[in-house]
Amino acid sequence: MSKKKSFVFYHSYNEALKDMSDSEKGQLLQALMDYAIEDIEPPKSSPIRTAFNFIKIQLDIDRKKWEEKANISRKNGTRGGRPRKVIEDEKTQQNPVGLKKPVDVEVDVEVDVDVKKDLEYLKTNKKEIAKKIEKEEEFKKYDALKAIHAVIDYCEANKKQYEDYIAAVRGFLRRSPEMYKRRISLLDQMKTAKEIVKERERMAAINNS
Repeated sequence: MSKKKSFVFYHSYNEALKDMSDSEKGQLLQALMDYAIEDIEPPKSSPIRTAFNFIKIQLDIDRKKWEEKANISRKNGTRGGRPRKVIEDEKTQQNPVGLKKPVDVEVDVEVDVDVKKDLEYLKTNKKEIAKKIEKEEEFKKYDALKAIHAVIDYCEANKKQYEDYIAAVRGFLRRSPEMYKRRISLLDQMKTAKEIVKERERMAAINNS
């Protein structure tokens, strides 16, 4: 079976690359080439592993689509070409006087109205959805709103649709936890330190009384 000889580098990948050094970007590019050609993945301990996982999702999707189309073409080839969609008798019934020759038209349509509406729902209610996700025990320490923006950007850049966009957000959080882990601000760190000092002073006062 022939292998796919190329892969697409999407604009949305910039989300995974923007905080990386030039050296890490070079390592990531080599890792993507290794995976696309030989199915070799970088070690889990690699500093580029998180970014690689983010991009690998689309690589796998593109590869699956390519393989499906290749299988269809291969089957059609063994049968002498693409099968005719309308047999001759049906053509005669549809066009008995021969005024117009029927034309076979292949249309690749992936857009679903309800699915598209779901993406608009995600955009409109992103803050409420983020709060709901962050209340779940698994995602309390993560920035769900950032993941929602990543899903929206990814879908719009790649014309990708999901049956469940909220599940897609959870998937982004699970696959790239370090990317969406909530960072504690310096102000919050100072507040926490003050609270610890106050608690120690309170306990010391109790012990000395």
